[in-house]
Amino acid sequence: SGKKAGEFYYKEAKQLLSNRNRLDARKAYADLLALNNYPHDYTDVLQLKAQAREEGINLVLFKMMNNSDAIMPAQLEKDLMTMTVNDLNEDWVVYHSKAVDGADYDYKVVCRVQHMIVGPEQQNEKSYTDSKQVQDGWEYILDSRGNVKKDSLGNDMKKPKMKTISCVVKEVHQFKQATMDGVLEYYSTNSNMLIKTMPVKGDGVFENTFAIAVGDQSALTKDSKLKLDRKPMPFPTNAELMLQAGATFKTVLHKAMIDNRNLVRN
Repeated sequence: SGKKAGEFYYKEAKQLLSNRNRLDARKAYADLLALNNYPHDYTDVLQLKAQAREEGINLVLFKMMNNSDAIMPAQLEKDLMTMTVNDLNEDWVVYHSKAVDGADYDYKVVCRVQHMIVGPEQQNEKSYTDSKQVQDGWEYILDSRGNVKKDSLGNDMKKPKMKTISCVVKEVHQFKQATMDGVLEYYSTNSNMLIKTMPVKGDGVFENTFAIAVGDQSALTKDSKLKLDRKPMPFPTNAELMLQAGATFKTVLHKAMIDNRNLVRN
């Protein structure tokens, strides 16, 4: 019975491979794996497994293209153009980031960078005033005739003298942003048909807020005092901020390719 089962899997695998169909090749591979569990004397099993594997795999070529009018910083170009896609590989899907001579690709995934924009350095200011009442000595309590009132022991009556102190807080907000955007496209190479396209975008953002106080700082609230601890910072260069945008772009791109792996599985 074991030998008959082995014969069944062998014959079915051969039949499936003769169909020259990708899904049938995968079924044939499963049959050939099952054949290992039964006694047999077939000498071409390894060859047939290799054939089934080759015919059942989807080969996907990934390409990154800079279609923007901007020159990509060298480090960013290196990071993006050498983006690894090996972790996207599955049992029957293999990605290449460089075309291999002689390889027959089933799908092509193209990421086109369309815009690389760095905004201007912005420094916006706003001011507000903190005020509070503090004691400034004492003052006598007067009656309706303008005379100093006396307590039960005959002493002059007095009360705390209050005054208002204030401090102006100038709050400065620094901001600069770089944006890289593009599209991710999936093509079937057999029909040269566009299967799907989706936007991809990454931002690099520099933000810093600091404050300067003018006046009596004892009037400041706790929140205002905390703002004074922050200092102005130098703005990053365009290249530095674009590298940050590129890193975000790469993360978003990778997630989009993970979310759309089903497009290259059949």
